[in-house]
Amino acid sequence: MNRLPATIHALHSADGLHLLELTLCGQPCTAFASAALPPWQAGQTVEVLFRELDVALSTAPCPTLSIRNSLPCRIVAIRHGALFSDVTLHSAGATLHAVITRRSCDSLALHEGMTVYALIKSNALQLLEPAP
Repeated sequence: MNRLPATIHALHSADGLHLLELTLCGQPCTAFASAALPPWQAGQTVEVLFRELDVALSTAPCPTLSIRNSLPCRIVAIRHGALFSDVTLHSAGATLHAVITRRSCDSLALHEGMTVYALIKSNALQLLEPAP
């Protein structure tokens, strides 16, 4: 599980749904929540969780995708398995992981030192409730 610090910039709510604007690894991101919100507020630092399997990788920026959370990263390690590859990434001083198929890793010709973009859907980001 990836666990990174983020800062909340704005909260939007309608019809029992919530969209939070965040800064994550120095990039603007959004997180979706469908439950009652804890007492979050703009300016607050929180921790964001997301699974390694919820991270897609691209070798170029993808402005025409519906996935808007895009973190520029540098590949620092790749551990290959028979079917999957675990890619260790650094973005703005933070370390995160992506687990992608070995076939995708090979077809993208991923290698250490390469710049890639970690793409994460808004609904994959989970914010930890603030401590009381």
